Amino acid sequence: MKTIEVFLDESGDMQRGMPMNVSGLVVISPSEEERDRFHNRVYNQLKEKDCLAGVCDHGGSHWNAVSLPERFLHKRVAPEDLYAHWANILGAASEVANVAASNNVEIGASSLRFPTSSAKPCSASNLVQDVLLDRPYSERVKDVLELLFFETPWLQAHLSAEDGCLVSVNLPTRAVATDASGLDAQAELLALRCNWGILENDAWESRDRQTNAPQLCANILSPSDGIDILSALVSRRHPAVGNRVKFERCCCCKLVA
Repeated sequence: MKTIEVFLDESGDMQRGMPMNVSGLVVISPSEEERDRFHNRVYNQLKEKDCLAGVCDHGGSHWNAVSLPERFLHKRVAPEDLYAHWANILGAASEVANVAASNNVEIGASSLRFPTSSAKPCSASNLVQDVLLDRPYSERVKDVLELLFFETPWLQAHLSAEDGCLVSVNLPTRAVATDASGLDAQAELLALRCNWGILENDAWESRDRQTNAPQLCANILSPSDGIDILSALVSRRHPAVGNRVKFERCCCCKLVA
């Protein structure tokens, strides 16, 4: 059965006056076996060239469980290293394209930009919890998936294939922070956990890296939240999904090659 994999990532924060970009790749393979072969070949070839990608450089202590490659492309580099860094990224992309072509795998890319005016209001009782819940982000992810699956002719042609397809969706988790000066941090964290179901390990006190000011942080979209996003997507367009589309998984994860 044909497989369709969606990988998304994000940047920007509408709650702080910046537009948000949600971008990603769609990888379409002829079968599960071809998909696995493609990913293994990509991993091995990029590893040989030290072009694996790592998680965001400023991960906190709660990321200790993430297994990192010994050498990988960093998210941030010094200004004098930008051109060499960009050349490495282009080289990695070229390697992936070559492997895809030799394995009859199709790759598509998308990038959607949302202005600050598109932010949907949250319903938390105060601004601190509004920021930490980061609802504009989770809503934009739903919008992007809906546009990809139901408004993109290239992808629609594969989804409607007579022999069916197996779909998996990989969404990025996201950490947000807000100033906690003058706040009862423990009370705010307790409210997040009791009123909004945020897990204890997904909300914590921290310090701003530049100013050392106290702040509250929260992980947005835990691994299981992908199911809720997928359910919302399917409920919006249920007749259009059809019976031939099967979902293998939908999870939120830290995207490490």
